[in-house]
Amino acid sequence: MRPLLPPSVRNLLPLELERRVPLQEPPGLGALVELRLGEGRPVELCFTGASRFLDPSGELTTDAARAWIAGDGLCQRLLQRVAQGSVYALEEELCQGFVTLPGGHRLGLAGQVVASERGHRLAQVTAANLRIARELVGAAELLLDSLQDHGLLPPWPSLLLVGPPGSGKTTLLRDLVRRASEGCPERQVEGMRVGLVDERSEVAACHRGVPRNRVGPRTDVLDRARKAVGLMQLVRTMDPQLVATDEIGSEEDARAVLEAREAGVAVLVTAHAGSLEELAARPGLQPLLAHRAFEAVCVLGRHPRPGTLVALHPRPHIPARSEYL
Repeated sequence: MRPLLPPSVRNLLPLELERRVPLQEPPGLGALVELRLGEGRPVELCFTGASRFLDPSGELTTDAARAWIAGDGLCQRLLQRVAQGSVYALEEELCQGFVTLPGGHRLGLAGQVVASERGHRLAQVTAANLRIARELVGAAELLLDSLQDHGLLPPWPSLLLVGPPGSGKTTLLRDLVRRASEGCPERQVEGMRVGLVDERSEVAACHRGVPRNRVGPRTDVLDRARKAVGLMQLVRTMDPQLVATDEIGSEEDARAVLEAREAGVAVLVTAHAGSLEELAARPGLQPLLAHRAFEAVCVLGRHPRPGTLVALHPRPHIPARSEYL
């Protein structure tokens, strides 16, 4: 049996939570994806196959009435441990609502906000969502098979991976970056120079700029750089054949992707959308479809497991709306 949590994450948990969270993965539920906390409500563990509550003795249960209720200040104490006592040092992250942990894990936060120069920041944390990043070598193979079946590989295509939160976009992106960088000789694809913009340190999990996750021997990483700025910087300075980044969404991001394509560079990016139609409804991203920026849009789902390929749309083209004409 595998450990439920990486040691670096377990060590961050407040004592009253750490002593209740199981040490090993329970059989039949899959890997832990999220640990969700909220003051005055049950602590929930979300696995790839199901979710369970913690009872006061640390056993897993489906009955919320039997569950252990997080006490006042638990989420704030978790944040204090993550910040190593200096929450002020996380000012920028608190404005964004999440903190990236070593290893690419992410602590999402909610609670009471106050106005700040950047819009607002969290003043009191009363809910937290600890998302566990898992490097899954080989995750990209089924998608690569499908691309080859559709005649989209070789050469390496420009791809947009879309799906709802928790559908495995980042995990699949990481493995695709690795495969592009290493090359796929069995698919007649040579290794490529890859530039990765890892704004939240979730893909490469860099420590002092050095990737901890396997992203390939030809991959250059811009860690914690803004996506749009970083993509253009890599195109100008590192001569990539492919650039990649996670969770594009703004018009600025879309312009950077289009500029990379116009420079003859392939792109590999992800975005939140449950279907091609939902993607086209996002004003910031719709121009990418109008300009045929991708050889394929790959729609991912959570069931039966994260990373499931729901649909593959080869060479999608949706004409621009009137506001883009």
